[in-house]
Amino acid sequence: CDWSSDVCSSDLVLTKPLKRSMKSQADLEQRNRIYHEQFQNARCPRDIVAIKLSDVLHNLLTLDTCEKKKRCRKFKEYSQVYFPIAKARNILASEFEEVIHRLEQSILECAGYSGCPLS
Repeated sequence: CDWSSDVCSSDLVLTKPLKRSMKSQADLEQRNRIYHEQFQNARCPRDIVAIKLSDVLHNLLTLDTCEKKKRCRKFKEYSQVYFPIAKARNILASEFEEVIHRLEQSILECAGYSGCPLS
């Protein structure tokens, strides 16, 4: 196993490309789709996936500090992209489930909010 290639590929899984390199909302959405696909299909060691999922879980726990539109968008991303990975890899799955369940009601209140991706 080549340590440097492991670090490099792990970095690609743990880090999204910078937003400032995106020229439009469509570019940003494409970046997210590609990143999520790469993460879902990555053959990373369990500890690398655990690092990313820990970060996502922390972000999920602090969503209440975000404005409504971002809170809805991130909740959708975390529950539809990262939670299935946590369940499949059995990494923090029960913690994700608990937090998602706890936040679901308050997040769903924004479904009537015009900018919410859940509506």
